[in-house]
Amino acid sequence: MPLPNNRRSVSVGNNVFENLYVYGDCEFDKITATTYYGDGSAINSLNASNLSSGTVNVNRLGSSGTRDSTTFLRGDNTWQVVQQTLSVTAKSTNYTLAAGDVGSIISISSGNITVPQNVFDPGETVLVYNNSSSSRSIIQGTNVTLRLPGTSDTGNRTVQQRGLITVLCIASNEFIVTGSGLL
Repeated sequence: MPLPNNRRSVSVGNNVFENLYVYGDCEFDKITATTYYGDGSAINSLNASNLSSGTVNVNRLGSSGTRDSTTFLRGDNTWQVVQQTLSVTAKSTNYTLAAGDVGSIISISSGNITVPQNVFDPGETVLVYNNSSSSRSIIQGTNVTLRLPGTSDTGNRTVQQRGLITVLCIASNEFIVTGSGLL
């Protein structure tokens, strides 16, 4: 049981802690402990990197944006809307896929698509839409392997008219090509 002279009222910022028992030396401009009790509603700041378990109320997170099921908390502590649309980029000549194409649709009306090596990271995808009435080729770049899933087939692929395919990077020089209208 602490001694009566160790019982104090302490203010930290706008918070007042009544009848705080102090064991040993203490700086009264901050309070540190291994365990706190209560609902934490009076805590104005919290270093979340020190949390080992439990949850933090969503109202304590993020300083701007809407907090709901259509957003996520970014690393800069702001809320971001989940992007649910893909951009479409039209191409009318031979085209080599680029890093900026990740997560988008390339709509090609003439020419062919080349898949290069060392541009994409595993898991990144690009959709290709053949926006023409003729077949288009998906060409392996130098040292690239294009695989047709469910088979041992590798090599260049053909996308039939109005076909839509996905090019999925498995390794820097290996891709799965799948979709409708794919030969």
